[in-house]
Amino acid sequence: MNDRNAPSASPVAGVAIGTVTNPGARLDDPLLLAEQGVYLAPGQAIWQFGQLQLSADRLRFAQPRGVIFEAPLPWLLGIGLTRKRYIVVHKPALAVTYRNPAQPAAATVHFLTPRLGPWLAHLTPLVGGMTPALPPPGMDDREKGSSSGVRVLHPPPAHTGALPALTPQELGRVAALLDDDSRAILAYLADNSHAPLRALAEQIAAPTDMHVLFCIQQAINPAAQAVLGRPILFFAAAQFDQIIGDQVTFEWWLAGRRGRTPPVYDVAAEVYDEDAAFLVVVDLTGAAADAIDCTVSGARLTVSAVEPARARRSVVELPAPVVAAPLRPNFTNGILSIRLEKAREG
Repeated sequence: MNDRNAPSASPVAGVAIGTVTNPGARLDDPLLLAEQGVYLAPGQAIWQFGQLQLSADRLRFAQPRGVIFEAPLPWLLGIGLTRKRYIVVHKPALAVTYRNPAQPAAATVHFLTPRLGPWLAHLTPLVGGMTPALPPPGMDDREKGSSSGVRVLHPPPAHTGALPALTPQELGRVAALLDDDSRAILAYLADNSHAPLRALAEQIAAPTDMHVLFCIQQAINPAAQAVLGRPILFFAAAQFDQIIGDQVTFEWWLAGRRGRTPPVYDVAAEVYDEDAAFLVVVDLTGAAADAIDCTVSGARLTVSAVEPARARRSVVELPAPVVAAPLRPNFTNGILSIRLEKAREG
């Protein structure tokens, strides 16, 4: 006898919507993440309570009575963020697009959890490091007229250092359109080239990582698109920092940057007056000769040694103006010495 109140059995990743399998089942392999949350199946309007679980080989949503969603990781096609109506408000939701080989088309399921940041960090590398994007507040899938409600921003195929670098003027034009939090995030990345989501959240004392994602996707990149015609912040699951010479994972990068700017250390210099010239001596032990640069302007000598791990600088105010060129520095055993001819008076 058929029960008219029984839920329909629409297949989702091998598990039917509204049905359960293996009541009380547990994953055989250890869980990487597990968190209480709610689940919305494709084409459904009712959220279901349970636990979102991620193991080394599958993503699933389970209830005490059994599993109601399960997908092997190779089935995942896209990870994104969208806004879904939950009770009477719109909330940021994790959108997972997958393809069951037994089904004719891909489908998208949605999850709400207290902490979306860790789920994004674990899942985005599985689909090529795609970056989530939030649609405008107050709009759900039906209001936007899309089937999944997910907009995905693909990171550039090449290193972000290969993209056009931003001038200070361009950064200023974008910053002028931003709120205080978004402006602080952009300024931090302008100084540091790249940073993880947590570090950006700490810079602005954000209540959650989601607030930083909202600033990036709804303020900074749209402002850059408006004034420069292109986004300027990109998420990379893994990218090589060409300055410090190390691999960086799960961080946001500013376009045009090859890596983190090394810290600058001031180095003292000794100046000796030799009547017709000044002899300047700077200790640059450990520096490479080709990393050293010397410039003269009036009575000021600037010596810098910029290397991947650090940058050293010595600004020397001389007692009198000197001849700017030619400079003939001598670098031996880590000691730089420069003899500068005094400029003739009159």
